[in-house]
Amino acid sequence: MKRKISVTDTKTLTAKIARLSIKTTAELKREWHALYGIEAPPRISRDLLMRAVAYRIQVQTLCGLKPSTRRLLARVAADAAAAHRGGPTANSQTGNGAAARVARHRTPGGGA
Repeated sequence: MKRKISVTDTKTLTAKIARLSIKTTAELKREWHALYGIEAPPRISRDLLMRAVAYRIQVQTLCGLKPSTRRLLARVAADAAAAHRGGPTANSQTGNGAAARVARHRTPGGGA
């Protein structure tokens, strides 16, 4: 189910994100800290900093990822961690682990 967002919320979100482009790197790092609760990486590029802040603003406004997407990402992370440790992944015998499901789920337009 998609969350309906009002026209006012859309305009507010758009304005917040647009204002990021005129902020200094120091201001963006303060935004990062306020949104993520930790200091921004010291050598992060301004572009990545702006994108990460914009993403978090969108998550807060739009209520984040769907539960099914969160579960899929958790499985991908678990499979990657298990593969890194050399252990079995969630379907390693068939080669149909969570990462394979993500790859099959992608659309031609590049979305997931």
